Amino acid sequence: RPSARNIRIHLNCPSVRPVRPSVRPSAIMMPILGAISSALWMLRVWSWVSLSAVAIFFVARKLPVNYKRDAFVAFRSFSTWNLVSVASSALKFALCVVHLAIIQEGTIFFTTPGFQPLFGILLIILGILGIALHAVKISDIIPKSGEFVGEYLVHWCLALVQATVLMKFNGPHAINLVWITFAEAQIGMAIWTVLVLRLDDTLWKTLKQLGVIAQTKCLLPSRSRLSLAIIGMVCFALWHSFLISPWNNTFKNDERYISSRIITSYDSYDASRRAAEYYQSQIPHIEMSLKKRFTLHPYFARTELREGMRLEEIVLQRLKSFEIQLHENNATGYMMEKDKCAMLNFFQNHDINIPKVIGIYHDKEELLEKLYEIQKSSTAYNYPLFLKGCHLTQGGDRGTRPARAKNFTSHLMEKYLLTWVEKKWAQKALDNNRPWSTLMNKLLARLEPGIAIQAPFRGLRISPDNTPLEVKVEVVWGRAYLGLFPEYHDVIALRGGIFEYTDRSQDAPEHWTLGNKPDIRLKWLLDKGHMEAVWELAEKVALRIGIDEIRVDVFIDPERPESPAVNEISLSSGHNYLFHSPHLAAAWVGPHLSLSPFNSMTPSLSSRSGMTWSKPEVRKTNAQVHLQTPVGMAA
Repeated sequence: RPSARNIRIHLNCPSVRPVRPSVRPSAIMMPILGAISSALWMLRVWSWVSLSAVAIFFVARKLPVNYKRDAFVAFRSFSTWNLVSVASSALKFALCVVHLAIIQEGTIFFTTPGFQPLFGILLIILGILGIALHAVKISDIIPKSGEFVGEYLVHWCLALVQATVLMKFNGPHAINLVWITFAEAQIGMAIWTVLVLRLDDTLWKTLKQLGVIAQTKCLLPSRSRLSLAIIGMVCFALWHSFLISPWNNTFKNDERYISSRIITSYDSYDASRRAAEYYQSQIPHIEMSLKKRFTLHPYFARTELREGMRLEEIVLQRLKSFEIQLHENNATGYMMEKDKCAMLNFFQNHDINIPKVIGIYHDKEELLEKLYEIQKSSTAYNYPLFLKGCHLTQGGDRGTRPARAKNFTSHLMEKYLLTWVEKKWAQKALDNNRPWSTLMNKLLARLEPGIAIQAPFRGLRISPDNTPLEVKVEVVWGRAYLGLFPEYHDVIALRGGIFEYTDRSQDAPEHWTLGNKPDIRLKWLLDKGHMEAVWELAEKVALRIGIDEIRVDVFIDPERPESPAVNEISLSSGHNYLFHSPHLAAAWVGPHLSLSPFNSMTPSLSSRSGMTWSKPEVRKTNAQVHLQTPVGMAA
């Protein structure tokens, strides 16, 4: 057994030439580290893991060990060689699995007609290309690639291309594969940058000067290497800023994250199970609504759907049908939401309780006259009044202006109100950072400018933001399915007096939901019938419009449970309902499958999911959605 004195390690023995392992860690280590990092990305600790992986890579590359005794040297070299060989083989296998997963994702368009064939073919080609890279060495194909560490460069560039195509693809696992390939590219880029700039040699020289390690040669990067590294880092930064960040903002609530949550958290699994049970309990009520009281406006009967669609896909299909009908017969039913003036007029005509409307104006001069009239008789109004841009319905448009009594004084009115009116009257509506932004912006471009003046809701302001308590109710086929309280960190109210709280990780509240927990902070809403009145009002809105699915935003008055009021509605809600989302989507799609010629091509629900929905009755009307007359009243 060799003693410690007979063993000399290279760190303490400058005279011994270092012996490096015969097998260098391969570039194939990047994807497996990327896969691990992608899972931790949502927990905001992925960067530390990535940095640790990069550090371990270079320590293994630069820190071989040599022993004096031949037997011990042979044993150590054999162990090191086997360790690196096994790790390299495992990493190559892991990368092949990633590429195979990408190929499999691309083949979805073969089994789903009309499902993004171009992107599917691109994914198949990129996956095959990735596997083919294992069979060749880049240096054999491009002899000078070694100068620029071509092996690493090709791998991280391929990962970037794969991530970019996956961002455009709507497959069931594409969103998770985006993060895997993105993390792979990020780690690969970091390793490539260090190698091409020879930062590892520079670091080792610094450690030598500090006396930590023995003598080592330091190579400085050439100008070409330096230029290439700068170009690579700039390109990656631009890709991150203009592609991955906006994409993440758009798809942060995507339902495809649910599968990852269920696998990694028992709380999420349990919440998913309870959401499925709740869905089953609501099916009879939705069926009863379809048979007894609901009729569908023909404007909403042309949405082409198939079973298994997610909420985002359904909304996109709805907007496609809006665009088609606009061009075919000038149907403008989307104005029911997107033109607040049309929405408020509809509510008033159909006896739907809303805060008092003082005036609706499509002529700017008439609006200005009304503002000066309010200024002269300011004591006749309750404040704050709300000026709402009728054509500016998106939150990002900032189309609402609260106006208190002091804002109508002569020295503030010009600065606070009139300037705002001029600006908003000329502003074009935009609905950005949504999967359906392109389609929606085409529809919004057709809206005429206008501004409505509305009185405040008189209920107590008890929400954490000192605003009226508001619940966003999703109604499907005339049945209120759930309500969401955004000011209370997304408390979800269910039928039957159940409240759930979305228990989210502090590190990534927009991504990583651990599960729906029981919540009692709003239980008082059940004591005097507040929620029953909310459900009834939301259902009344949906039934009067004749819409298959709608979000109705309702103000709640704590002192008057029988008098909730509608704030607004949404035909393209982007809210995240967590584990309830796929079931809400299923309830929305189901009755449509028996409705349109397109949907009749899809296998029936009874054969695939065991559920057969009633066929909705379609109204016999040619009236625009927002111009319908109340039931029982003359046109």
